Amino acid sequence: MHYMNAIVCGPDFHFHRGGFSVKNGRFADVLSASAELSTDLDGAYVIPGLIDIHNHGNSGCDFSDGDMDGLVTIAKYLAKNGVTSFAPTSVTLPE
Repeated sequence: MHYMNAIVCGPDFHFHRGGFSVKNGRFADVLSASAELSTDLDGAYVIPGLIDIHNHGNSGCDFSDGDMDGLVTIAKYLAKNGVTSFAPTSVTLPE
C-alpha cells in the first residue's frame, strides 16, 4: 500500500510532507513513495508506534485488577491511540 500527502516523522526525527509505503506490515520508502495508486492522507501526521513503559490502566480498568477483559479493554484503547507496545504496571492493593 502506498500513502501520500502526509506529514511524516522522518529518519532525522523531524516532520516532512511526503508519503510512504507499507510492505509486509512495515514502513518502506519513507518520504520517497510514488504518488501513483496512493491513498491520500490529507495532511495527517504519521509517526512510529509509541511504547508506553509505565501504565496502570485506562478506560475504568486497572492492571491490578488481574482481569483479562480489563486487559483487553486497556490494550484496545492504547492501540487506538498509537501505542504499539506497553508494560503493565500494577501496585500492591489491600484485599
